[in-house]
Amino acid sequence: MDKHAVEDIERFVSAELACRRHPGSSLSVIMDGRLVWARGFGYANMEKKIPAEPKTVYRCASVTKPIITVGLLQLMEKGRFLLDDEV
Repeated sequence: MDKHAVEDIERFVSAELACRRHPGSSLSVIMDGRLVWARGFGYANMEKKIPAEPKTVYRCASVTKPIITVGLLQLMEKGRFLLDDEV
């Protein structure tokens, strides 16, 4: 992955965390099915000062629903299933 692209991503994520007062985040970039870059930003646990890592597990709550829905709709558009299919 291009060095300048990595620097831009790191700068953007760090600025977003600071301005939104978000404690931490993890980001990965996958290209051609391979992990090419991963990094944790901020803290996984602010009270204990545990840094975020690429494999840090976060509570996502309901934000996963729209992501899963978009993925399923994309699969439906590719003909992988129909809305009337039995589950």
